[in-house]
Amino acid sequence: MSIRPLATLALVAVVAVLAACEPKVTPENFEQITEGMTIAQVEKILGPGEEEAAAGGTSIGGSGMLEGARANAARTFIWKEDNRQIIVVFQDGKVVNKYSMGF
Repeated sequence: MSIRPLATLALVAVVAVLAACEPKVTPENFEQITEGMTIAQVEKILGPGEEEAAAGGTSIGGSGMLEGARANAARTFIWKEDNRQIIVVFQDGKVVNKYSMGF
């Protein structure tokens, strides 16, 4: 293998690493997130998030029957970088609320 293909391969690897290091938790990306967006749309902007554990469980309903957590319960995802955070709440797979911390 000649030097030229190796140099090209090294350059492509460096560009890929630099692109992956670009900050995602920024005020600009926070502003791009709008009500009604899907999880996939938000992840396209921010990358994969970390889902907070749901506080599910069971309870006794008005009929006296044991009831479980609602199937369409809200899901909360968090994106963190250094001291910055973006928190997005989804209901039925769509953004219903968002919060930012650290910027």
